[in-house]
Amino acid sequence: MLLQVHGFRKEIAMKNSAARLKVLNETFVPDERKIEIRKSLRRIEGQVKALERLIDSNRPCAEFLTQTAATQEALRRVGRLMLTNYLERCVTLAIKEGRNDEIYEEFTSLIYKLIK
Repeated sequence: MLLQVHGFRKEIAMKNSAARLKVLNETFVPDERKIEIRKSLRRIEGQVKALERLIDSNRPCAEFLTQTAATQEALRRVGRLMLTNYLERCVTLAIKEGRNDEIYEEFTSLIYKLIK
């Protein structure tokens, strides 16, 4: 595919949609893990609201930054839960089905996104 940007033409490699991993006809995330994730997300929502209250009430910067760090760690925990789920279910299934190259590429891409 060619893309016109600021008067320059650039060729962009488009992946064939068939090369993407297929959607499973099963549950991606088991119910018990969904419950745990939802609980964490509600806690994170409360932490974000607390950040808003800290700003509105003109609290000290250190207090705000401490709450921000706690919120970020909570998001990382949710990410780790989903990564565990991804490895246990999606990666394992793809390897069993012989789609090693596809899943390794996707997994590597996800890891790079997580470590940014």
